[in-house]
Parts: sequence; C-alpha cells; structure tokens
Amino acid sequence: MKKKYRRIIFAVDDLERVHNQGSIKFMLESTLDLIRDKRCSFILTGRTLTILEDVYASGLDIFNETIPLKPLPAQELRLVAARTLNLVRNRPDEQSVFPFADDVIEAIASKSFGIPRQFILLCGKILKIAIENGVEQLDLDVFQGSFEQLQEEVAERDVPPDIRRILYLGLQQGGFSISKDADLDQVFDVLGITTLRQFVDFADNLVQQDLLQRFTDHRGEVLYRLAPSVEKLAQSGK
Repeated sequence: MKKKYRRIIFAVDDLERVHNQGSIKFMLESTLDLIRDKRCSFILTGRTLTILEDVYASGLDIFNETIPLKPLPAQELRLVAARTLNLVRNRPDEQSVFPFADDVIEAIASKSFGIPRQFILLCGKILKIAIENGVEQLDLDVFQGSFEQLQEEVAERDVPPDIRRILYLGLQQGGFSISKDADLDQVFDVLGITTLRQFVDFADNLVQQDLLQRFTDHRGEVLYRLAPSVEKLAQSGK
C-alpha cells in the first residue's frame, strides 16, 4: 500500500545568510506556483522579511508569519549541548556534557542570553580553542582563559571604525532596542542614517557577521545585543 501525502513542507535554515540574495529572490519569483500551492508549506528560519521584502511588497501573495523564538533556560541548553555532543560520541549519554563542566555550560548559557544558536556557536569556539591548547576537560578556569583568547581573536578582525563605534555604544547601553521610544540618536549620527528601517538593516547585517545577536523578549520587543566574545572589539571603538 502506497503512502499518500497531503502536504509537503520545505524547511530552509538561515536563508538570510546566503550571500547572493539576488539569486534567492529570483528563485522565489520563478517558483511562485509551488509557493502558492496550498499543499506546500515553507519554514524559513531567520529574519526572512528583510531579505524577501521586495517579493512581499510586489504583491506576489506569499504569506509570511514571524514566530519569535524565546531564549531557553540553562537546563534546556544543557540538554542541547549533550545531544549535540552525542552526535559524535560512541556511547550517547544525555546526562553528560563532557568535556564541559556543568558550571561552564551555565556560563556559556549566560553569555549567550539563552539564545540556542549563539550557545552552540560559543560552545564550539571554546572547545576548538581548548583542543588546540591541549586541554582535555573544560573547567571554569580553562573556560575563562579560552574565552579571553577568543575575544583577542575577534578583536583582531578587520572591522571598520564606525562599526567598532556602534559596538561600543551597544556595550555601554546594554544593546539596542527598536521600540518607538528607543534612543538611537548617537547611532544614527555615527552611521549617517535617519530611519529605524535603515538601522534594522544595518543591525541585521551585523547579526549575519556574528557581531550582534537579535532576539525577541517576553514582551515581544526586538532587541540587539553584542554577540559573545565581541566585548574587546567593542571597547576598541571607544
């Protein structure tokens, strides 16, 4: 007996990170019959409206729904770490985060503001540095040294002065809000922009470069904060 499917679901991860956005737009416009087919559904992760706004604005009848992903508590992120590590373990164990110590997992969760993607990225970067330094187990002291080394590496990146200045303002202010009453005058002056839309485009570009992280808080407010390990780079913009 053959299975019959009523709907096909396409999932595309991090669509906004594709460099050639013109090709993405052309691909979507050339497959509208498929996109509009009620038997097909699409899950596009990331800030898709920024990339596809020209398509939506042209009246092509593509439905977009934003589903904000809330930050996860440290215990849930610990499980994420265990399951990720299990992908390469000979004997999977969801109770173990070895070679990370439990307090290190908590520290990384805190620095990531509970954002799963940033948490996994930071875990990977710290683990890579620890392995290069010949460390077999990541305790809190090893983490602090590895995190310091990671900040030094990020600070050496070729980042323009105006972006360093914006990151410094973000460090001083604890991030940026795009609510109507947010004070972004200094940011606008540095960038030479006049609208919130321009700032959002700029900030989303820094998210793609892993310099900022974007999330929605419990009130539904969109916030931008410095990505983990960017502090020293930001301080250079003082």
